[in-house]
Amino acid sequence: MQVAGPLRAVRGDVLLVTREGSGIWARSVRRDGDAVAYIDRESGGEKRIPQAALDGIVYPVQRGKQYAAEDIEKKIDTIRKLMGRHQSLTRPLNEMLQQWEALTRPLPELDTAVKAVSEAFDAGARDARAYRKACIDLDMLAYKDVNGSCAGKIRAEKERIRRDYVAVNIARLQQMAGRGATTPESFVAMKRIAGPLEDAAQETDRAGISAIMSAARQDAMASGFRQVDALSAQGISLNFYLRCSSLLLLLKDEVAGGAAEKAEAEKRLVALRAHAASRLADYFFSGEGFPLAKEDREAAERAARFSTRVTFKSRPLEERAMLIPLASPGNISLGAHFRIPFRAVFNSIPATNCVYGLTILIPGTRIAHEHTRRLPCLSLSGARAGFELEEDFSSLPADFEPGADRQGRCWVYAVLSRLVSEPDAPQEEWLDVSRGCQLPLYGGRGY
Repeated sequence: MQVAGPLRAVRGDVLLVTREGSGIWARSVRRDGDAVAYIDRESGGEKRIPQAALDGIVYPVQRGKQYAAEDIEKKIDTIRKLMGRHQSLTRPLNEMLQQWEALTRPLPELDTAVKAVSEAFDAGARDARAYRKACIDLDMLAYKDVNGSCAGKIRAEKERIRRDYVAVNIARLQQMAGRGATTPESFVAMKRIAGPLEDAAQETDRAGISAIMSAARQDAMASGFRQVDALSAQGISLNFYLRCSSLLLLLKDEVAGGAAEKAEAEKRLVALRAHAASRLADYFFSGEGFPLAKEDREAAERAARFSTRVTFKSRPLEERAMLIPLASPGNISLGAHFRIPFRAVFNSIPATNCVYGLTILIPGTRIAHEHTRRLPCLSLSGARAGFELEEDFSSLPADFEPGADRQGRCWVYAVLSRLVSEPDAPQEEWLDVSRGCQLPLYGGRGY
């Protein structure tokens, strides 16, 4: 009889042992008259085997299920007898045996571990990051609790931590909302708390969170518009424009909760850009309100000879900068190092705590490649900042081949992006803040 699949235990699989000493892995098994029907692990299809051809069926431990001691001993005895009769199946049978023997060994360290998770949460900030970590840690302990002896305690502690997290952070939101007029910046800070909090809260608590945030949003919109009006009274300047633009973009993108509020912020943005364009004669306001000085316009015109600005419809874009290459990088190829200076012209003031990077995109024959290189802290001069991209394509897989467009041309794209993932996230997540800067890629590797 053929052995179905490699003889290595996978939790949840059933091992059929034939009288001739073969092993068959099955996803599920059922009696069918004088035969056994099973779903073959390898093919996924249903098959049948006569019961008379089988010497035994070894079932896996169902995680979290509690077994009587005599049932566990029977399973262990059956596996040991099969191991004695079928030496060729020693390895898979032993792996199944270990699953059952684990149920006979108490795990007193689980109690200590659950207590440690609980104490660490209580002693910490009890914020979204701490709550997320506690849940992950408790889930890992539940996975180790093979016989479910600690299952009730783990569930109870997880629920206790959830309730505490929700209560503590609703109180934080109430405190933040009660400090006086909510500014756009403080509303964004509240929003970072409220988002994950609503996911963990029950219906009654979610209604309370929604009420707090709704009132804070209205307050922040009014406060933001008052700030813009106050700045307008100081007279027009580039700094005034950037500060007002920053406020209005923040209101439109992060604070506004409905179409009417977004439309009001957008209306004020349009008016601000028109007013600045009519009063700041040294600047040309391009696209999404980028104030281009004479040297910026000249640099953009030079760049247009070897580079094109493109919009990626499939990628979210928070357009805050115009990316301008200041020199042609020459013949870029995947086998060569190149360096190119860039200038970014901003339509608002970048946040001081923001981490920026240059994201490199290359369409491939099978799949596109993307990686991001962090930039040093940007130093803004007026509305612009300068930095350099130095690329050696060391992040590319060895077998990567660039894909060509319909005209047979290959391209590499540079995008200014900002880091948006949490500090403890397993993978960095970046958001485009400029359109793509398209540069010609000559040939494949080594050309």
